[in-house]
Parts: sequence; structure tokens; C-alpha cells
Amino acid sequence: MKKVANKMLLSALLIVFLFFGSAVYAEEQQEVVSPESELYKIVRLMEDIEYEYTEDYGEKALLQDEYADKRLLEVEELLTSDNEEASEAILKDYSKHIQEVQQNLNEARRRGDVIGIESLVAQKFAKRTEHLTALLQREGLPLQAREGITKALANQENARQRFTDALLKAREAREQANLRAGEFGEQAERRMEEVREQIEERVRENREQTDPKAKETREQVEKQIREPRSTQNSSSSR
Repeated sequence: MKKVANKMLLSALLIVFLFFGSAVYAEEQQEVVSPESELYKIVRLMEDIEYEYTEDYGEKALLQDEYADKRLLEVEELLTSDNEEASEAILKDYSKHIQEVQQNLNEARRRGDVIGIESLVAQKFAKRTEHLTALLQREGLPLQAREGITKALANQENARQRFTDALLKAREAREQANLRAGEFGEQAERRMEEVREQIEERVRENREQTDPKAKETREQVEKQIREPRSTQNSSSSR
């Protein structure tokens, strides 16, 4: 079933590029394709296909982050043309992108290290908060648009807080893991030293058992080591 769906998506992608590719590319050279453009639905379809065929969760998070940026620019354009209804719909899409960013980051974090992606997304969150705040402060902003932007800003802040909490927890977990690994390394090193000493002791014992002179030589060396110490101790006591 999934293979059939993938083939259908691939066919749709080919059709898009064959019939609309050049026109879409021309409009995408602008910052965004206007939601009022006839090609806008094609652009959104291309986004869906691109996202569907991306397997890495970190990359999926970055794609949704990119789509969120585009939606904000589209909202700004729609507000300029007084298209409140369309701007409200795009703001809802924006909130969905933010949720997808968080979900994909959570999955990427569960599967591996995403520090580079997390820092980039954190910067983008901050910039979009500034963008939404600037939109909210526009003069003559209709009530419906103001409510939509306020809601999007609240969703953005909630997502940012969840993202920050998850980021701090992930860093704490990594630090604890590194600490445990360091402690384990020290314990392993001490244990290896103990094993080396035990092996050396056994080798010495075996050598002394097979060669009586080896034991005699060791005892003489130990005696020579002890005698200077005893002499020093007696001198210091005087």
C-alpha cells in the first residue's frame, strides 16, 4: 500500500515539474509565491511531496521550519491586500508547521544528536516571534487579523517554551551520560591496574617456584631497599 502511495506521489511530482515547473520556478525567484496566485496550490503540493520523500527527521524539522517562514511572509502580503480570510487560513497553517517542527525534533532527538539543528531552530523561533510582534503592531490591523496573529504568537511562544524545555533536558541527559562514562572510564582504568599487578605477582611467583635464585635475588633487593630506610629512621631519631 505504501509503495503504491509513493508511486502516486512520484507521478504527481513529475507532472508538476513537467507542466508547471518553469512557471513555479520563475515565481519562486521572488521571496514567496502569493497565495492569490494561480500557482500557489502547486507550490504547496510541491512542499508536501518534498516533505513526504524526506526520511531524516532532522531534515523534516528544517523543512517545516522553512515552510513556517514562508507562511509568515504570505500572511504579511495578504494583510497588505486586505485579504483577511486567506490570512487567517495561512496563520492556521503556520501553527501546524510549528507543531510539525517540534514533533520532528523530538523524534530526531530520540534517534540521535541534533545539537546543530536545535540551535538553528532556536534562532528561527526568535526571529519569527519578532516578525509576528511587528505584524501585530501594524496600524489599521483588522480585528480578525489581530486575533489570528495573537493566537499564532501564543502558539509560537508555547512551542518555543516546549522546545527550550526539551533542549535543556536533552543537554542535561547528555551531560549525565558523559559524567557516567567518565566515571566508568576511571573505574575501568583502576581495575586494569589491579589486574596488571595481579598478573605481575603471579608471574613472579611462578618464576620463583621454577627458579629458587629468583626468590633469593628479590629478597636481597628488598633488604637493600629496607636497610637505607631503617638507617635514615635511626639517624632522625637521634
